[in-house]
Amino acid sequence: MTKKRVLVVDDDEVIREFLLFNLEELGYKVILASDGVEAVMKVIENKGVDFVILDLMMPNLSGKNTLKILKQLRPELPIVICTGYLDMEELVGQADNQDVVGCLSKPFSFERLETLLKAHC
Repeated sequence: MTKKRVLVVDDDEVIREFLLFNLEELGYKVILASDGVEAVMKVIENKGVDFVILDLMMPNLSGKNTLKILKQLRPELPIVICTGYLDMEELVGQADNQDVVGCLSKPFSFERLETLLKAHC
């Protein structure tokens, strides 16, 4: 059985490493990106990305702009957005407008993320 590939995009190394460890424990292959530019390159290079966890607030290329580019490249790609800087109502509003499969407010429950992954990956 082929492992599903999850791209984790976050400028916070602690969050990337936390997700790497936990997602690998669940049997996913994890690809890490520290900003939107790197995330776009990873998707272009690796057409096998099955799911994206995307931070909204990042340097270089914002999460919102990264989301637009990723959707242009792969409209069917399931993306969950997450952030610690917006209130949940605003986050949900952005998610509805950006065609994402879910949103998480940091700190988020890993169980919630696991539920989203199982439903969409």
